[in-house]
Amino acid sequence: MWLPRAHPAAPSHVSALMSAAMVNLGVYGLARLVFDLLPPGPPWWGGLLLAAGVVTALTGVLYSVAETHLKRVLAYSTIENLGLVFIGLGFALLMRGYGYGPLASMGLVAALLHTLNHAVFKNLLFLAAGSVVHGTHSASMEAFGGLIKRMPATALFSLVGALALAGLPPLNGFPSEWLTFQLLVAGAQHTAPALAILLPLALAGVALVAGLAAVSAVRLFGITFLALPRSDGARDAHEASAIMIAAMAIPAVICIALGVAPTLVIPQLSRIVSDLGQPAGPLKCRLRAVGAAGRKPSLAGRDRAARRHRRARRGGCGAAGRPRAPGSRRSRVELRADRSIAPQRVPGRRVCRAAQARLHGLLPSDAGGDRRGASRVAPISFALIRLRADLDPWMEQILA
Repeated sequence: MWLPRAHPAAPSHVSALMSAAMVNLGVYGLARLVFDLLPPGPPWWGGLLLAAGVVTALTGVLYSVAETHLKRVLAYSTIENLGLVFIGLGFALLMRGYGYGPLASMGLVAALLHTLNHAVFKNLLFLAAGSVVHGTHSASMEAFGGLIKRMPATALFSLVGALALAGLPPLNGFPSEWLTFQLLVAGAQHTAPALAILLPLALAGVALVAGLAAVSAVRLFGITFLALPRSDGARDAHEASAIMIAAMAIPAVICIALGVAPTLVIPQLSRIVSDLGQPAGPLKCRLRAVGAAGRKPSLAGRDRAARRHRRARRGGCGAAGRPRAPGSRRSRVELRADRSIAPQRVPGRRVCRAAQARLHGLLPSDAGGDRRGASRVAPISFALIRLRADLDPWMEQILA
């Protein structure tokens, strides 16, 4: 809890460096210790770290919603986001303790991805806060207001940082939080009593944190830049210099790039995961599909994909058994069909059952399900099957 005292006393560029690098040293040290130096421990290590992350995130976001000092709001937001990082680390430890290697690897990747994303958008927000303090000679949000007309460039970059802080697409706060949500849902499918109790509670805590973080981001931007000036400093505010605007533009562009294309850094993060002793294997391929998971195909697209897949199995429009080159157009169509067939109650239910049979053939033994029929279905991409099996098998079982 030293951050809320240190940030107001430090210059803004020092605060940006502290949130981007200094506070992440603890994440680096813990990850090195538990994943590299220590042998695999019992599952309760991960459960303890997961619970501590939820409590830390809730505490930080509650304080940030109630705070009125500009830099203290960002300091408490740093505590909240570090809690989300520790939720990912705790999930990875928990899954490793229960022997679910792919989920443990993905949890570690989610934690590292959120560490990177938080470093970028918090750097942007502290630089914007420094610009506001420089232009108004005040750090109290109650003295601001109407700065969007007097400091338009700072307001624009602050909006980018606030949207990333709220975890909204297409900014970089969204992919890592979304992946953390999906992993908590995927882990709750397993039949271990501790997982069935702990992970839904953690999921509810993360959902509450995400909602309150959005409230804090809206409050931060609205009180500072909208409405009317509430002090002489706000009425006489001036825009930052060109070099300060350029310094804010760089992390703003990175925020947008990591939000639109998070898979640019996922291969590097998967290599770090491998160096820490977690098997990355096909993880890189699975996570490449995660970046496009927010684009759901329409109902008509699902029907067309189901019909295309059904014709391929019957031998129409080209024999299904004919070997295809991995990069051919037909191969891409089949992979797209396999990925887009969701178990909706629409025509093509036999195809959904066939895909479910494939999933049952590759799920862990505790996921249950009938494995019959898996051998009667032509094999498709192992990476995509493992992605679906790891992320949403419980939804497959309910809707199919």
